Amino acid sequence: MVLYANKLAFGSTIWQSPCKLSKGNFGSIGSFRRGGIVRSYGCPECGGLGKQFYVRACEASRGTIINYLAILESTFIVHVLRPFNTRRSKEIIAAPKVYVFDTGFVCYYRGWNELRREDMGLLWEHFVLNELYAHLQSRNIRYWRDKRGHEVDFILARQGKPPLAIETKWSAADFDATNLRSFRAEYPRGENYVVAQDIKQPFRRAYGSIQVEFVSLSSLMRKISDPL
Repeated sequence: MVLYANKLAFGSTIWQSPCKLSKGNFGSIGSFRRGGIVRSYGCPECGGLGKQFYVRACEASRGTIINYLAILESTFIVHVLRPFNTRRSKEIIAAPKVYVFDTGFVCYYRGWNELRREDMGLLWEHFVLNELYAHLQSRNIRYWRDKRGHEVDFILARQGKPPLAIETKWSAADFDATNLRSFRAEYPRGENYVVAQDIKQPFRRAYGSIQVEFVSLSSLMRKISDPL
C-alpha cells in the first residue's frame, strides 16, 4: 500500500510514443494561455463534464474549447476517454472524460503533500489509466456510462472480441457490482476485472450471471497483452 501511495504522489509510467504536432494545431497561443483551460482540465474531478462547462469556465466558444482540448491531448497533457457505445438509447455517446497526464502533477497542482484515504480511489483510477496507456501504447481505451448514471471505469474494445470491462478500486472490498451488471445487461459477453492495490493473488467471484476476476495491477497488464 505504501509503495502505491508513493507512486500516486510522485507519478507513474511515462507515455512513450512520440508527440506529433503541426503549427496549425495551436491556433492562437495567446488565447490558449488566457482561457484558463489548463486550470479547468487540471482537475481530475472534472472528468466527464460536458464541453459547455468549460465554455462557461474559460469564457470561450465551444469551437475554441474543442481546439484547446485537441492541443492538450496532442501534447499528452491530458488523456481523453470517449464513451464506449453502440448508439443504444440508454447509453451516453458524446461526453468525454478528461484526465491530466500524471498523478504526481495532480498532487502538486492541488498542493497535496500527504494523501488522505479519500484521495486514493480517484488517484488510483488515474494511475491505472496511465499504466494502461503505457502498456498498450494505444489511445483506444473507453469508458461506459448509461443515462441512469451507471458507469464502468474502462472498456477495452478489441477488434473481433467482446468488450473487456475494468473497474478500479483502491481496496477490493469497495467493489459494488451494480455498474458492471448494468453494462453486462447490454453487453453480456466479455471479461470483467476489478483491479485493486491490496490484491495479492487473483480470485474470482460470481455476481448473479456475471463472473468477475479480482487482480493486481501487474496481473491485469499480463492478462490484457493483446493489442487493441
